[in-house]
Amino acid sequence: MKFTVHHYLPVIVSVQNVEADSMEKAVDQSMGEAMVFANEHFTADARHCGNVQYTQFADGHLGALVDVDGDDQYLATRFIGSEEARSFLPGAGKAAGQ
Repeated sequence: MKFTVHHYLPVIVSVQNVEADSMEKAVDQSMGEAMVFANEHFTADARHCGNVQYTQFADGHLGALVDVDGDDQYLATRFIGSEEARSFLPGAGKAAGQ
């Protein structure tokens, strides 16, 4: 038997040096750059992967883990997103700094 399997995989794209007044605004401001990067890199690479027919991003944004520059201990790091998206974070649902 053969199947076509559609995997919904979370992808982390890290955007550094985002200047903003708040973590929420930093997430909004960096989203476009992250999506352009992901679309260019993942869709191009998929065409060279054997049986992979296509890639596209699932609807929605799971969330973002936001670090503060200079906070080497990640004490101010926050997760911004839905509660269910927290399951993708290391530590089984616990955001750093909480």
